[in-house]
Amino acid sequence: MVTISPINEDIEKKLNSLRILNEFMKKGFVERKSFVQVVMDECPELSTYSGMTKLNNFWASRDFSINDKLEQVLENLKQS
Repeated sequence: MVTISPINEDIEKKLNSLRILNEFMKKGFVERKSFVQVVMDECPELSTYSGMTKLNNFWASRDFSINDKLEQVLENLKQS
């Protein structure tokens, strides 16, 4: 277990995105394609070219702006 205390809000968002990605991988979404597909199916506002770009960038640890939406998708997956 690694513990990191974020120094600022930007680092906190990055750490949170890694935690979210880890949760998706624990659920079996270990390839980018399957991750993007399930999120686009569960979250209509990300089911666009722009949304797909954000998801691809999230997977590559370059976009942290959709953390909240991905948290909601994780919640939906837990309930189903």
